[in-house]
Amino acid sequence: GSARSIRDSHEGKRLLFPPGALDLPHLIKRSLVLRTGLQPTKRPLGSQADEYYVYENVGPTAASRVAELLDQDLQDSTDGECA
Repeated sequence: GSARSIRDSHEGKRLLFPPGALDLPHLIKRSLVLRTGLQPTKRPLGSQADEYYVYENVGPTAASRVAELLDQDLQDSTDGECA
């Protein structure tokens, strides 16, 4: 994996946070939008300065698969919320 990771929240929010600097392949972006029915929003995560794309309504299986396809770590982000 790389130093960047995809963050995931399982606290009933079902959010997926790929870093803004991580350009997701078009087919993954499209499949996330089709799966969730929502466009992502770009916003900072918690007190960190890094911006993340926020995909809502992403289940844990889909989040794990996206991280696996991108060779990224999937981290639980229960320590902070989107600002």
